[in-house]
Amino acid sequence: MPGNFPRTNLDANPAQCAVPPALPQRAKQAGDFLLVGIHTDEDVTERRGPHLPIMGLHERALSVLSCRYVDEVVIGAWGAGAAGAAL
Repeated sequence: MPGNFPRTNLDANPAQCAVPPALPQRAKQAGDFLLVGIHTDEDVTERRGPHLPIMGLHERALSVLSCRYVDEVVIGAWGAGAAGAAL
């Protein structure tokens, strides 16, 4: 990962299981390295209710990593207002 890179905040629904295709592509175009944060199952359940998330944490991480625009995934995403997309 480059030491000095522009930060772009592109937020998605934290309980969302499918990443909208245009979101990572736009984020990647804004910089050289796309780091995506994923909320834990506990965070999603606390924010959205006991019926979510539909996909487990590891399923969501693998789904995001399968996107060709994503370089790295952080599990246990940071709070609102930080750089990165939280899924």
